[in-house]
Amino acid sequence: MHKKLFHTMLSITIILAMSACSSKKEERPLDRANDPTMRRLHTMKKALNLSDEQMAKIEKIFENSREKVMDARKQAERDRSKMMELMFKMREENDQKIEALLNDKQKEKFEAYKKQRDERMKERMNRRNGM
Repeated sequence: MHKKLFHTMLSITIILAMSACSSKKEERPLDRANDPTMRRLHTMKKALNLSDEQMAKIEKIFENSREKVMDARKQAERDRSKMMELMFKMREENDQKIEALLNDKQKEKFEAYKKQRDERMKERMNRRNGM
């Protein structure tokens, strides 16, 4: 009798644990500290001395961009060159939207930020290609 009760309780516990672990990712609260978008936003805040209002607007740009990335992945259908083309176009659009929010001094800093970003990307691409 005790073995049967133990096995029943164990089964229920396992089922509950599995259902908790398998809940959809969208339903879980975002871990904002480890979110790459938030890290990028805070890096930009430091580099460009952004106001809270600018931060909020840029965060919206990044959120909208995230949805477009998902659409781009579907459009590209495993075509890496097409995906890269769509991503670069999207980045250009985001840069223009961000630049529209900045004052002249911040625009100068943003140009330097973009150059550093592009250099880092080239380095990563070269490492991937074994160059």
